[in-house]
Amino acid sequence: MGILRNSIDITGISLEGELPRQIRGDFSEAYDTSYLFIPGNRPRPRAISEISMSVELKEEKIINSPAGKIAILDGVKNIKVTYLPVGHSRRRINVLLALPFNTSVKLPESATDIEDINIYIADAYFQLVEGRKIYSYIYYILDVDYPHKPLPIEVEEEETELHDTDIIDEREILNIEFPDMDIIEDKGSPDEELPEKTHPYPSDDSEDGDDGLE
Repeated sequence: MGILRNSIDITGISLEGELPRQIRGDFSEAYDTSYLFIPGNRPRPRAISEISMSVELKEEKIINSPAGKIAILDGVKNIKVTYLPVGHSRRRINVLLALPFNTSVKLPESATDIEDINIYIADAYFQLVEGRKIYSYIYYILDVDYPHKPLPIEVEEEETELHDTDIIDEREILNIEFPDMDIIEDKGSPDEELPEKTHPYPSDDSEDGDDGLE
């Protein structure tokens, strides 16, 4: 037995424990609102008792659009309708319907391929509108897993202009003063530059004359 919705026993809705606790790739939602029709070669329905459904994925591809990378998913939704025909008969009639399933999932720019896709039917609602026409609403949760490559990181290089004021003399960097080098002339021996008082003994040419003993 499935989930009772609008007095219809629906099989195929994922239970809360069956939904993913952690999204592996990219998470998306899809809503499918349409009408189902009982074929004309079958008795007209009086009341719907059961519906079972499943989704079979047939093809997927990635396209580059102005909005970015998008995964296109195509497949088939299989729906079996069990109903009671018009009249007093209690015989149940089953009708199998294979209808197109199409949706899309937006992917990041780093996605390169699709590895795995899980489709969960989170909710569904059906109602016999009139005659052979049945209102159908299905809510899907899609988990698309994909490999991705890291995007290149663009590094902006700053250009610096070299001005004349930026040129520094290497002498300023070393903090060394280079004095002006003058040529020093040779002015004789050091003895000639010393004053007379620096000689310990008077010279022979002294004006005091000879003080020797007679």
